[in-house]
Amino acid sequence: MVEAPILKFPYWSRQFHVHGDVSNVIVKAILAQPDEELTYRPNSYTSHKLNKAKRIYSMTEHEALEMIFYIDHQALKYLINKLVHQGWN
Repeated sequence: MVEAPILKFPYWSRQFHVHGDVSNVIVKAILAQPDEELTYRPNSYTSHKLNKAKRIYSMTEHEALEMIFYIDHQALKYLINKLVHQGWN
């Protein structure tokens, strides 16, 4: 991911995918969509540095944090789809 274009504009008619990763320091997620060749290209990146309390979580708890990122994204997708199909009203 060092060649241009790194980020792609979203295609609202295509499905979005969230790819996540978690460590003892950070939770990361990439929002991506397939391009014309069905290669997934990122639309956006996000990350959250874990504070001292969260760094001592077990791996299961770290994975749960990653799922929270995913669930938050699902709510965002719902709102975006509602705006695209119904407008701001």
